[in-house]
Amino acid sequence: MTPKEQEKFDRFKEHVNEFEELMRVNTSVICLAGDELEADDLIAGFVEAYGEDGEDEIIIVSRDRDLAQNLGKGKDTFFPNVMQFDPFDGKQITIESAIRDCLKDKKGKINIPEEFKTVDFFLWCKGLKGDAGDFVQAARPGIRWTRILKAYEDDYERNKLLHETWTDSREGQHSERVVKDMLNEGMLLMNLRNQPGHIRTAMFKEILKEMEDPGKFNYFQFMKFLGKYEMTKIAQNLEQFTDLLSS
Repeated sequence: MTPKEQEKFDRFKEHVNEFEELMRVNTSVICLAGDELEADDLIAGFVEAYGEDGEDEIIIVSRDRDLAQNLGKGKDTFFPNVMQFDPFDGKQITIESAIRDCLKDKKGKINIPEEFKTVDFFLWCKGLKGDAGDFVQAARPGIRWTRILKAYEDDYERNKLLHETWTDSREGQHSERVVKDMLNEGMLLMNLRNQPGHIRTAMFKEILKEMEDPGKFNYFQFMKFLGKYEMTKIAQNLEQFTDLLSS
């Protein structure tokens, strides 16, 4: 990053931090943030705390398919009150679409059995196939869809796959990898219900704090912020957003 780019990035971070402070202190919108806490962990924690009882509707706006884990739990639990939408195209993301995305099945040609459209199977696929965007190395590079399915439903095939080894030749190295070890390592990075103890403690502490003591909408401070950054159109139509900012 050049000095000019660094300066621009630093200004951007300042603006983001200022906006977060505005929303946290001068609106009643719940804002979750904390040291060592990532957004996906906090979203998952919020769903775990308030979404599983089915009383509240929770809508996740993100194209990150990892967050599809929040639509259910394990092999047979689904949360119909929790939904996810892609902000780029407005389409709903389901566990099935997240699985197909992992398998690079954009045209829907793969026949995924209904009973496999679960969070557990999604994590199984993602762990074996990997995700470069999330820095998750494939536990078994090049594995075919038919084998992923077969090893998931058959204990013998699963055990056979998990104990296979392969050679990792990245960066000129030639290291032997065990599928089971690589899969477990990947799950530590992917599974949003498997954070280290201290992270989960901090996560739920932050969520509880914000839910018990949300801020209050301050019209003057909000208008001051909009004026500072010359957000004229939003300022002229702020009344449209007051319910959202003060609910």
